[in-house]
This record gives sequence, C-alpha cells and structure tokens, in this order.
Amino acid sequence: ATGGIINVNGSQNAPYLTTSLQNNSISATALTQTIDGITYSFSIWSNGSTTASTTFNPDTHFIYTADFTGKPSNTNRNLTFGGNVGEKIELSWNEHPHDSVTKYKIWRKVRHNGVTGNPSLIATVNRGTTTYTD
Repeated sequence: ATGGIINVNGSQNAPYLTTSLQNNSISATALTQTIDGITYSFSIWSNGSTTASTTFNPDTHFIYTADFTGKPSNTNRNLTFGGNVGEKIELSWNEHPHDSVTKYKIWRKVRHNGVTGNPSLIATVNRGTTTYTD
C-alpha cells in the first residue's frame, strides 16, 4: 500500500529505505497519516513488535517492515438522513474519492428510553451506490 510514514533515527523516511552499518542501532517510529481520505495506522513491525516506536539492532543484512491498516474516512461524505418517525429512513452520501474503497457498510444504532444500543451492521453496498433505504 502507499500509506504510512516511518521516522528513522529522527528523520522522516519515505519511501521506506535506509541503510545502516552492521551493529549500529536504528530507531524507528511508524506514524499515522491520511492520504486521499484513507487513514493509515500502524499495526505491527516485521520483528513482531506492536509498539509504533522501536529500535532495531541488525547484525546481518536484514529488511524490517512496518504494516499499516488503512481505514476510509467518513468526513466530507455529505451524509443526509430523510424520513419521519414511523417512516422508512433514507440515507444518501457522496462517493468516497479513493478507488480502493469498494464497499460501504451501513450500521444502525437504536435509542430506546434515552439509551443508545450498540451499532449493528444492517447492509453492505457496492461502490457506485450512494443511497440506502432502511
């Protein structure tokens, strides 16, 4: 993927390439960033560390990688709700600008006596769909 930035020894490093002499430590921090409406968050280093900041102590030729998870942002989708109490709820939104977003998940939260319940997935629709009636 194209998301995620890594700071290596205090300097931003993208693309993700640095060279170090054998037995010299490398301090690296994986940073969250948003590109084209997708927020990329650090998941795990190739050495198994799940802490965004880590130090590598290479003693041989080795490649270290950071995995990032991308999540589409819902901002600027211009979500609108239509319908009155007792009627069907109509949703409409703008298409996400990033082509990698291929589906939309529709979630529902129900409020009863002032208490909002947990969200439940009620539908998944394909890209190109910008309306849903519940």
